[in-house]
Amino acid sequence: MDELERQFRLVGKVGSGSAFRGAPFWSWNDKLDPEELRRQIRAMHRGGLGGHFMHARIGLETPYLSEEWMKCIEACVDESRKLKIYAWLYDEDKWPSGFAGGLVSGRGGEYNRKSLRNREVHIHWDVREFVPVSGSLRYYLGVKKGRKIYNLVDVTGVALNMSEHRGKTVFEFYAERDGYVDLLNPKVVEAFIESTYERYYERFGGEFGWERTIPGIFTDEPNYGRMPWTDELPRVFKDRRGYNLLDHLPSLFYEVCINGRGWHKVRHDYFRTATEMFVETFTKRIYEWCEVHGLALTGHFLAEDNLVSQINVIGAAMPHYEFMQIPGIDHLCRRLGSTMLVKQVSSVAHQFGGRRVLSEMFGCSGWNMSFEDQRWIAEWQFALGVDLVCQHLVLYSLRGCRKRDFPPSFNDHQPWWDYFHLVNDRFARITYMLTRGKHIANVLVLHPISSAWCVYHPQHTEEAMRISDSFEQLSRWLLELHIDYDYGDEMIMRRHASVEDGRLVVGSCSYQLVIIPPSLTMFSETFQLLIEFVRSGGKLIAVEPLPTMVDGEECEDVTSFLKRNAKVIAHSKEKLKKALDGLAHRSISLQSNGAEAPSLIYQERQLEDGRRIFFIANTSRDEVVDATVKINGVGQLQLWDADTGDVRAHPCTVEDGLITTKLRFAPTQSHLIVLDPKRKPRAGEPKLDFETVHSIDFYDKFKLQVHDPNALTLDFCDYQIDGGEWQLNQPVIRLYRHLISTGEPCKLIVRYKFEVEQLPPNDEPLWLAIETPHLQRIFVNGERIQSQDEGFYLDQAFRKLNITGKVKVGENVIECQWDYEPPMEVESCYIVGRFGVKCDESLSKFAITAPPDGEVDATNLVEKGLPFYSGKVTLTKQFELPSLRTVGASKVLFELEQLNAIVADVSINGTKCGMLIWRPFQLEITEAVKRGVNEISITLINSLRNLLGPHHHPSGELFMVGPWSFGDGDFVERYCFVPFGISGARVRLVK
Repeated sequence: MDELERQFRLVGKVGSGSAFRGAPFWSWNDKLDPEELRRQIRAMHRGGLGGHFMHARIGLETPYLSEEWMKCIEACVDESRKLKIYAWLYDEDKWPSGFAGGLVSGRGGEYNRKSLRNREVHIHWDVREFVPVSGSLRYYLGVKKGRKIYNLVDVTGVALNMSEHRGKTVFEFYAERDGYVDLLNPKVVEAFIESTYERYYERFGGEFGWERTIPGIFTDEPNYGRMPWTDELPRVFKDRRGYNLLDHLPSLFYEVCINGRGWHKVRHDYFRTATEMFVETFTKRIYEWCEVHGLALTGHFLAEDNLVSQINVIGAAMPHYEFMQIPGIDHLCRRLGSTMLVKQVSSVAHQFGGRRVLSEMFGCSGWNMSFEDQRWIAEWQFALGVDLVCQHLVLYSLRGCRKRDFPPSFNDHQPWWDYFHLVNDRFARITYMLTRGKHIANVLVLHPISSAWCVYHPQHTEEAMRISDSFEQLSRWLLELHIDYDYGDEMIMRRHASVEDGRLVVGSCSYQLVIIPPSLTMFSETFQLLIEFVRSGGKLIAVEPLPTMVDGEECEDVTSFLKRNAKVIAHSKEKLKKALDGLAHRSISLQSNGAEAPSLIYQERQLEDGRRIFFIANTSRDEVVDATVKINGVGQLQLWDADTGDVRAHPCTVEDGLITTKLRFAPTQSHLIVLDPKRKPRAGEPKLDFETVHSIDFYDKFKLQVHDPNALTLDFCDYQIDGGEWQLNQPVIRLYRHLISTGEPCKLIVRYKFEVEQLPPNDEPLWLAIETPHLQRIFVNGERIQSQDEGFYLDQAFRKLNITGKVKVGENVIECQWDYEPPMEVESCYIVGRFGVKCDESLSKFAITAPPDGEVDATNLVEKGLPFYSGKVTLTKQFELPSLRTVGASKVLFELEQLNAIVADVSINGTKCGMLIWRPFQLEITEAVKRGVNEISITLINSLRNLLGPHHHPSGELFMVGPWSFGDGDFVERYCFVPFGISGARVRLVK
């Protein structure tokens, strides 16, 4: 076993490879206790995580950056050091970064952000005067038609007689402040560094660096706002662009030519200048501070997903990534996002020497996010260049609004926590391999952000969005055709690009083919670089429509150059494929049904010892892909199993320097392949499946055992405020939001009601799980609860009060009396115990009844008395197996068609056989079975989704979940649950 293989095995074991394990956002969202912080760090370590970002978040009650805060950081650094995991810093109180929890923004004046605004005053017969607004920069008279202005006259400073200008419009342009900070102002950024970065260095500088405990700091969504402005912008613009921006402000909002200079040019130069200032003033300045102090700057900028969103708030994403030791992105929701989002950051990381790439992922995905969801989303990003996972998020507390803070939460309040290390072990092995060697791509795609600058308008983004959509589509087509690439950002290229030996070099990467996407303009430096590239033998593909401008000004030379020297094609996947077949070198072909399989994407890496790594992921949620894999090269083809650490030679054929094999990809499945040229291939034809000789179907009937207490969520109430009229059957979330919005003290009575058809046996305790019971006077059916709580249910926030003997058959009432003072939080509560929950057909009324027992249909246990259940159940069944020799079988497999749970832990005859957590849902059980009667046990673990919701959104199960999903807007009384169970279980004897 060589060192690479040894490390591959090792990093996948809990306690090893912290640098390659997830470091989640750890939401510090309550009154912090150093001992509880230490306990949660130990839980994260047990869950297979490699660190944590200490992130101030909504609900925080410990003063930010106070001495108490610093002692909490100190405790976490100490505990992390002991466990040899990383304690990452976060540079703000919530987000976006820059205001330092008010220490910077609170200075006011020049420290607050400015944005450029326009207003129109149409001079009707009744308009008596025009008075410029505060912060006015220029105002003009003219006649507006659509987005154009005619007869434009600068009248700034002129007293206007309205009667002389009836029918005309005054167009005014002014700078307006808001509450955020001006990150284009060096003074603001210095204050931010001093208030945050310097304070952390003074206290913890001795722990900075990868070799210690604090490797880096996260900056979160800094931005310059829509239509950025700062006092120095006109001067910088004049110095760099050579003309006065103030004289051309109308061109930023209207299609108007002023003094012979077109609006495309002005918009191009405005956004280029603002982006340069933002990069130089904020990102580069903090990057340099971190470089000097041994800290890695990581994080992400606001709205990197498409060209329009970038222009809106940051100008362009890629120039910022040059000045981040670990550049990063934010990928939200239970879906796959834009290719552009990931390729932008990974391209810069490749070009600057193979930096790590962070992704803040899984936020907004909801409480039912499965391990397979995580694999699907993360490994799509791994194939595109991400290699550092920042899970969003670990909630310190679920109290109050905190449980609705863009779930899920990756903490030990999750029922599946004991199995979470399986995901992290896998990710550690993959990211370890994807940080070895060098990324291989021979194609550079020119990034068209400058074209979008030319046509951007803050209210009318259609034209810029068309450029963005075309670019995204082209990027996806290249992936589907299995031609890997990097993006070329023009601001980076003008300083770091050159031509060498017929290849275009950007930083540490070089490319043999450049693709010009549908675009409008390019930098003059880029144009000259392409001319030199072609002269040296480089190849170009230009996708229509071709650029007609240079630096935002009409230039016939660029169009004629591309027509003469590039392969010009229409914007279509078929035309692109044909052009690439003649111009691009293909390392790998991944074919299905005679064509490149579009759902498979890959990353290739070259090691110094000659080995090549291919990571291939199936991005489809539904499609099984049987792929014919062809690789240009020689040697032994190996499958490196990221789940187990096993390495084995894979059968293949070799002919004329081409290796051919077959691989099956279940939905969301990936394979890690290593081609070793120093070893002989294993000849043969791989089998994608086994021949079935005998099958035993279970027909979904199992004996059920429920391991954890059941729950009934009470999220409707009656309430009375200050002795007023009773409000009946109201969602608790609406009461919560009413109290928070009014912000007034009151005498509050809240009543929760629930039905009981059958009480649990007398020896079975019954609890009320409720938040902040010490702030309330609590009565059950009129009887005051005097006892202390008996610990917690799932999370420390949910305190258990014993109500055994106080509940009756029929209607029960829990009354909570409050001397309410903001910001107290009134929340749902839960009845907890050994019982079943009966639901009516409308899914809106529930009653406690006898616990589920005996044999049940396991397709959906929600319907079997467990609608709100969060925990473990075990399904058991006996089956009879013939002699393997008699039926001619060599192996026995257990399979599921569908798993509606997070984990299925399978045992046969008391022998653990493994866990099913993602497709293919298949385990080999040959060693555990015997001839005759066998017993299978399947322990299912679900999530917090059916307990915590959202239950009442009219769209049902959501794949983008935020605080608003739990009661804002439309609200239906009917409950939505996700299924819990299995279907299609069978044992298959194969040969």
